[in-house]
Amino acid sequence: MYIGKTRNSKVEVKVTLHNNSLVFFNDGCTFNKSSTFIASEGKDIVVGRDVMFSSGCWLRNSDVHMIYDENKRRINESSDIIIGDHVWVGQNSYILKGSCIGSGSIIGLGSVVAKNIETNSSNAGNPVKKIKDHIFWDRQSSHFFVEKDTKKIKYM
Repeated sequence: MYIGKTRNSKVEVKVTLHNNSLVFFNDGCTFNKSSTFIASEGKDIVVGRDVMFSSGCWLRNSDVHMIYDENKRRINESSDIIIGDHVWVGQNSYILKGSCIGSGSIIGLGSVVAKNIETNSSNAGNPVKKIKDHIFWDRQSSHFFVEKDTKKIKYM
């Protein structure tokens, strides 16, 4: 496991590593309360720079138990999870094996991701669906805004 320098000097995660797997967080990541990362079967979870995790996120690159088809061939192999730079992962989101999330993207609250997500797109739902292309986001919080602040930042 590797954790780069965080933006707020805080890391609150539960990480479970099995059998030569890696969980890697590049510099600038933030974690808002606890999230869970489970890496198995020699596959990895790699997180880029400046990724923001809300609370209650789960990332797991394995189904844990084997599933076989009628020919006795395994059909649920574990697979890496890759998250690009400057991604916002919303509260209680699940990112599953084989997912690749492009830089600059947003994963909305409660989403279940089990596929590739395009760069600079907003995505939400179960299963996750693209909401909008060509977006970008900013870490500034609107929690303490009043009406004049909201009007002031309507356009950049």
